[in-house]
Amino acid sequence: MTRTVSAIMDEDNHISEKRLRAQIAAHTSWAATPDRQARTAPGTQAFLERFERLVDPEQKLCPEERRKRAQSLLRAHMQRLALLSIRARKERGHQKQAGSLALHGWRGSAGALLIPSNSPPPSRWVDSVRSGQTRAGSVGRFLTTRTR
Repeated sequence: MTRTVSAIMDEDNHISEKRLRAQIAAHTSWAATPDRQARTAPGTQAFLERFERLVDPEQKLCPEERRKRAQSLLRAHMQRLALLSIRARKERGHQKQAGSLALHGWRGSAGALLIPSNSPPPSRWVDSVRSGQTRAGSVGRFLTTRTR
C-alpha cells in the first residue's frame, strides 16, 4: 500500500500536534503541583533501591554499607553516562563538521574535499570562508570548482 505525500504530511502534523498537546498537559500538571519533590519521591526512591539491589541482591550487608556501595555504583553509572555523552557530542561535532562542508558543496569532481593544505581545521576554514577572512589566492581556485 502506498501513501500519498499529503497523507504522510498529515501524519507528521498529527504527530507534532500530539507531542505539543502532551507537552501542554505536562506543563499544566507541573504548574498545579504544590510539592514537586513529593511528586517525584516514589520514582527517586525506586531508582536508588535499584542500585541497592544491584550491590547486595541477597540483602547480606548492613543497610549503611549497602547504601554506601549503592551510592558508589550510582556515581559510576552517572560518570559512565557522562562519558557516553562526551563521545556522542564529539561524534555529532564531527558529523556536523563534515555535513557542513558537504552541504556547502566543497567537493571536487571525484568527491574529495577541497581544503587547502595550509589551512586551519575544516570547521574554522568554513567559517573563515563565510566571513571572507581568507587569503584570496588560497580560496579563489576552490570557489571556481564549487559544485552544487
